[in-house]
Amino acid sequence: MKTKQFRIGRLATFGQVIKALGKTIRAMSDGSLDSQVGARICNGLGIMRACLEMAALVPPPRPCLSIITHEGDDAAAAMEKALAEHVACHPEDAGRTVEDFNWIGGERGLSSRRVQEHARWYSDAAYWSYSPNALAAGALDAELRAILRKEVSLEHVEIEFERVMKAVPR
Repeated sequence: MKTKQFRIGRLATFGQVIKALGKTIRAMSDGSLDSQVGARICNGLGIMRACLEMAALVPPPRPCLSIITHEGDDAAAAMEKALAEHVACHPEDAGRTVEDFNWIGGERGLSSRRVQEHARWYSDAAYWSYSPNALAAGALDAELRAILRKEVSLEHVEIEFERVMKAVPR
């Protein structure tokens, strides 16, 4: 006599897990599935059911966007601008508002005074410490970037580097 192989089927939704649980219990009761094996299957299905219930309770994570502001900048305007740039790249997010996102940043970049200090340091170092060949090779730029990495987050180093370079007297 040929016995039919026990199959549970898909387990992607809460209903499918419940159906598989019932199928396993019926198979154990009619003797087509060993009770120890069935108990293990039921235990695993119970855990899956609990996980699916919890997943239904937890809201999906909100996407994140980031901004950087400086003295005198309007954070709300910066958020609107970042959202517009995001929607331009991701049209599927059209219609979303600033409140629909978690915002990273809003952190202040370097103050204008600190930018001036770095510009002055860069100018002095270029004059007193670096040869024209070293300047052409970007050694001073690399040193400034290393200093900025200690003061601002990594994703903002280039932004602040550009601000300092604009302030360097030529």
